[in-house]
Amino acid sequence: MTPLKGIQDRAGQGVQVSNVLGVAMEGEDPSKDTAEAREQLRNEAVNAAAKADAAVIVVGRSPALESEGFDIKSLDLPGGQDDLIEAVAKVNQHTVVVINAGGPVIMSKWIAQVPAVVDMWYGGQEGGNAIADVLFGQANPSGKLPVSFVKEWKDSPAYGHYPGENLQVDYAEGIYVGYRYFDKQNVEPLFPFGYGLSYTKFSYSDLKISPSETSPGQPVEVSVPGAQ
Repeated sequence: MTPLKGIQDRAGQGVQVSNVLGVAMEGEDPSKDTAEAREQLRNEAVNAAAKADAAVIVVGRSPALESEGFDIKSLDLPGGQDDLIEAVAKVNQHTVVVINAGGPVIMSKWIAQVPAVVDMWYGGQEGGNAIADVLFGQANPSGKLPVSFVKEWKDSPAYGHYPGENLQVDYAEGIYVGYRYFDKQNVEPLFPFGYGLSYTKFSYSDLKISPSETSPGQPVEVSVPGAQ
């Protein structure tokens, strides 16, 4: 089930869903990887998005670019996808970016230009229905990131070591991977480990802890006035 089919099924007869390619997947058709071909496909997407109430852009990597048994070449989205997002966001302020990939991607080029980003990862056979449920509000996107997303490649703990030489990589970062690296180097990731929003807003106020001081092993009581 593709995201397009899932969206079409959820939209029903009352919503017109138009679809254009926007950009070809890098490496699948060399004739569509040229600058001229990408511009033509991008313009088609821009024209469609300009007429729509909302635009949903599904981007990500193909099995040829990301799979088991080899590493991805870059944290960047495949060629032309960043440009597509930027172009569509300029003509439609209700642009939602759906990321279909197995790991972090660099979003710094366009993250400030779009109001919403949903990472569907690799959802399997029912991924299209799942993302449609989220986009149409039938399911609450309440997942949390299992990894940190960096703003740019040089912010990664592996920067300077990966990909190494002759299939040999020096894991010089040692224990300073993930949040340990960001804390030690005072690097702010784009989205930290555990980050995730939902359609619901939560807030806590007037928290009280009793006693105010305690010794190891001593129980404490936390209360929120008015909480049910």
